[in-house]
Amino acid sequence: MNQPNPRFLATVPRALTSLYRDGRRGYWVDPITTSYVAIALLTTRESPQSPHLLAASRYLCATFKKEEIGGSWASELSDTALAIRALRCLSREREGLIDDAFAWISSKQLPDGSFDGEPWDSLYVALAALEANQLDLIVPTLRWLVSTQAVSGALISSHYTGLFCEVLARGLEQESLPSALHQELREAALKALGFLWNGFEPGTLWSGTSWTNALVIQGMVALHHPQLLSRYDDILDWYAVEQSPIGVWEDTVRTAMVVEALWKLQLAFEIDRCYKRQLESLTIDFFIRSTEEHLVETVCQYTTKSPIISGLKFVEKDSEGNFIIALTRQRQLYLGIAAFVLSCLWGLLTNWSAIRHLFGR
Repeated sequence: MNQPNPRFLATVPRALTSLYRDGRRGYWVDPITTSYVAIALLTTRESPQSPHLLAASRYLCATFKKEEIGGSWASELSDTALAIRALRCLSREREGLIDDAFAWISSKQLPDGSFDGEPWDSLYVALAALEANQLDLIVPTLRWLVSTQAVSGALISSHYTGLFCEVLARGLEQESLPSALHQELREAALKALGFLWNGFEPGTLWSGTSWTNALVIQGMVALHHPQLLSRYDDILDWYAVEQSPIGVWEDTVRTAMVVEALWKLQLAFEIDRCYKRQLESLTIDFFIRSTEEHLVETVCQYTTKSPIISGLKFVEKDSEGNFIIALTRQRQLYLGIAAFVLSCLWGLLTNWSAIRHLFGR
């Protein structure tokens, strides 16, 4: 079994180490960031029963917001769609929340099938709905998205088009879609791939930023673009240069998006080797599974998983022996109240003479 590319092993495990380190509190920044990271970790075959993903599931369930119809995350369509995608693979008690989330999403759909008339929100909702087999909701959206595509194959820009490609790939997997729509999706996919392939430049890839390039890579991998893998080395070289010394690309969300994209690219590269060997179908299936297992095993050897802070002690030690203040959400609230009270007392003390003079009158 071949080892993964050294440049892949020099970038993705470091990024994963950073993500695990940033998730020691049991979540990442906010619901949208937590959803992005959870999806990335699931892509790298982290177990849904692992401490980080169990904690992320609890956090997402706890931050669900009731709406007049159903519920959402932050009353945002894209945030809610991302949280649905993550929770579908995480929580055993998710069904009610996901049903409520789709009820809220449905209430936001416009007569033309779009959501807010905005391709970004519509793409994310389409991806979540296709993965959850909510076809009645999303068929009008798919038609609207196809109608929005330019003659060049672009949907607004390269990264919108990359996300569009992923949606098209999920749609083409649905055999129960109307045959006419299925053909429209296929034609849209060919045009979108042509636009993206023509826009590639080794120095910037497609856009020059980590997360936008990641969306393009995911879309092209999802549609099995035959020429993408010929740029495998250029892509890994570019991301190796752009990665920071601590292993991130700009911030947590972008790092999660890049990890997901590079993992899918690496797996596609390894599977492509498999198909070129012209093995029998049963052997190919076995080789694909064993290839992914080998990739997971190898990356784990290069990745450090910081433990979740239990919160039982105010001061904890991480895996490297460094002391960490364990700020749970409850402790953050208490510290905020304490800081407010102390600031009020300080204000009284520093202005005591003025206060006495005021009340003395």
